[in-house]
Amino acid sequence: NGLELPFGPLREPIETVDRMDAVVIRGTVYPKEILQNMGIETATPVFGSTSEMAWVYRSDQPEVRRPLSELATRGPLHAVAGIAAPERFFEGLRQAGLTIIERAFPDHYEYRSDIFDRETAVITTEKDAVKLVHYLKSPFWVVALKSEQPEFEAWLMARLNQWSRV
Repeated sequence: NGLELPFGPLREPIETVDRMDAVVIRGTVYPKEILQNMGIETATPVFGSTSEMAWVYRSDQPEVRRPLSELATRGPLHAVAGIAAPERFFEGLRQAGLTIIERAFPDHYEYRSDIFDRETAVITTEKDAVKLVHYLKSPFWVVALKSEQPEFEAWLMARLNQWSRV
């Protein structure tokens, strides 16, 4: 929609695109086409970034990675998401075979201690886990994302190497 957060996908006004060092567009391997479809032409380097649900871990054992599908037999889990597009999170959980009860909250939601019953089995995003760890007494499941943006990373490393020689 061309609006900035929290109402749209942009972190900065689109008019600033030519003053940026780079633009990373999440969820696509065709970032230039996305901008062109929005009617935006720029000489600023544009990169795509994709992500997928990679593994799950318990909040009290973050070093133990498990396949998300391992939770498919555990019964219904309260899928908690206070992110911009919670439906993508919920759909990913369902595609992995999980039975979920959707608990969507606004992006950047400030959780309260009375929002969950002590026995509630929860699965959430890493973004939300940072907040929920203060309110949930029992360990809960956290889904880790694997993000890939190889072209951007190569560009950034080259820029950093060039900068470090100055």
